[in-house]
Amino acid sequence: MNKQDIFDNIDQFTAEEIVRFIISGIVTQEELENPDNTNGLYSAQVRRRVNELIKNAEPNDWNNAQLENTIESYRRYLASYPKGQYKKDAENAILTLQDRNDDADWEVAKKTDTEDAYQKYLEKHLNGSHREEARKAKAKVIERKKISEEENVWISIDKKDKLALEKFLRDNPKSEFCKEARKFISDIDRNVSYDVEALLEDINNAFTSTSTIKHQAIYEIIRKAIDNDAINIDIEDILNLLEDDKNLLGSFVIKKLIEDGDLTTEDLLDIGISPDYIRHLARNQEGREFPMSERPINIERESTEIYFWGIPSSGKTCAIGLILSTAQNGGIARSMTLDTNCQGYEYLNLLPQNFDLTKSVITLPGGTPPKYSYEMGFDLEDGGRKIHPITFIDFAGEMIRTIYRYHAGCKLQPGEIEMLQVFTKVLCGRDENGNVIGNRTNNRKIHFFVVEYGAESREYDGLPQRNLLASAVSYIDRKGVFKTQTDAIYLMVTKVDKIQARNEDERITKLSDYVKTQYSMFYGTLERICREYRINGGEVPVIPFSLGDLCFQNMCKLDSRYAAKIVEIVLNRSKGFQSGKKGLLTKFFRG
Repeated sequence: MNKQDIFDNIDQFTAEEIVRFIISGIVTQEELENPDNTNGLYSAQVRRRVNELIKNAEPNDWNNAQLENTIESYRRYLASYPKGQYKKDAENAILTLQDRNDDADWEVAKKTDTEDAYQKYLEKHLNGSHREEARKAKAKVIERKKISEEENVWISIDKKDKLALEKFLRDNPKSEFCKEARKFISDIDRNVSYDVEALLEDINNAFTSTSTIKHQAIYEIIRKAIDNDAINIDIEDILNLLEDDKNLLGSFVIKKLIEDGDLTTEDLLDIGISPDYIRHLARNQEGREFPMSERPINIERESTEIYFWGIPSSGKTCAIGLILSTAQNGGIARSMTLDTNCQGYEYLNLLPQNFDLTKSVITLPGGTPPKYSYEMGFDLEDGGRKIHPITFIDFAGEMIRTIYRYHAGCKLQPGEIEMLQVFTKVLCGRDENGNVIGNRTNNRKIHFFVVEYGAESREYDGLPQRNLLASAVSYIDRKGVFKTQTDAIYLMVTKVDKIQARNEDERITKLSDYVKTQYSMFYGTLERICREYRINGGEVPVIPFSLGDLCFQNMCKLDSRYAAKIVEIVLNRSKGFQSGKKGLLTKFFRG
């Protein structure tokens, strides 16, 4: 049907047929409405109907295309209305459907993973977004088809069979797989030599630079050792290690091994773990995490300031917690009143609560936030009803590490700079240029340096803690911290329950020898400071400390005997005054 045929037979067509001729582009409305073309046979009634249909044709066809929502339906619309008002929408819809089909076909090709599947995708999607991936995948499939006889042999070899690997090397001395074969042989030899002692060494070395035990890493070390058939280690070896040291593994690792079915509570009972610990383990109680104070330390109260120094994981924070709990208990001090204005007031409230002496087993707290230090003010009342204003300052464990890094000329991070500023403001009062930047008080001061028994060689950033401590105390001394107002310096050693001794006197003797041997440089520096500034009569008292019976690293049956001794020291070495005699106290602290 051409244009002239339509003109000649216009009166024979319905309005709908005429609309299709117009939409198809064979003829235009203007041409049909010209009487010279149709000899006046294009009636007004049909013309009105055609105009009405044409007016609604494109919206109707667009709606139909959307309802069908296929590439073909949108292409039909574009073919009918090449300049239609929905042209852009139709083109975008086609692109969206093409992308969807592209992704679906690509997933099918990947799942099939054959040369034909990738080729089919490439032929169907000439502009597909996955064409480059398809070409590479197809090339890999083709490469797999070209596997040589040598490679087939290599693939078939049991990589745990040392004899088979050695035979492969003899038969294929120039193979590209020789290097890999030698590595497998080396791994087999290493696994054979990997024993319980090597496992124990790996466990003990699983520390971060901030000395926080990586429990997940330790679990994975044990898991790998048990699961590796080439290593002659099983769960009985782990139980034997636990029988020798019930604190070797943390509760996290123990619970994971129980969940895996490697350990049972009966196994733990058999090696002598107390039922109290096993019941506590089942309660799945986590150690409390402490809030981070946004307030800076600002000591304003007249008191005896007691500073606690120690590297991360030295046991310093737990020791402070038990000391505070013991002080609150009323056995040594008659009463304890907290200073609500001190910077660490919330910390002072929360920390002792973790060391409830009425409980059979407690979970040790999760630790203080890194790089945070706390000022805790309180008054202790002694047996004679004298009031002893005290301020505990718990310096962040990272302070020691930061001081060493500053000494060594390392570039300090912002958090480390802030810690060093806290130290300078509280204990020095002046910066390196002599500018006044803090509020060092005239209060009397006592310093406790806390170390963990048996951890003298444990490394942090490649250095043992004894080196870090020696460096830190030298720096503190050079800053003039000990020259005035220092009443006492103590070296407190935690976890002394590890010392094998028949009685407490023997334990003290062994502890003294241990400190002088293992911490000779650090201890010697403290002795020199005490002699030079006439502190402690030139001696450094070594104070033993233990939380009690510890199991799985964070569960404890508390024993407050050592903490009580510290409370006694605090009362004996701090100034007390009778209620109402505040003026005398002020004169003492400022004198």
